[in-house]
Amino acid sequence: MTSSIKIVYLAAALFLVLGTMPTFPSCQAGGCCPGRIKEQCYGTSGPCVNDVCAAYCQIKGHKSEGAYCVKRNNGQDCCCVL
Repeated sequence: MTSSIKIVYLAAALFLVLGTMPTFPSCQAGGCCPGRIKEQCYGTSGPCVNDVCAAYCQIKGHKSEGAYCVKRNNGQDCCCVL
């Protein structure tokens, strides 16, 4: 299986998992975050992978550039730059 097919499958799996579970923004009112970068973070049910996170951000209508995974107390989040 080629690497591009694996990425597509991973993105689809992440989309299904994250799309069916409630998501919680990590930032408070107005998306104001430390450093004044506006971002939206989505909780993941499993380990976060940066390439898949970037694809998920694009699916959600955000920029894929600058997407990153962050470890939180309750798991990992995929954060998208707005």
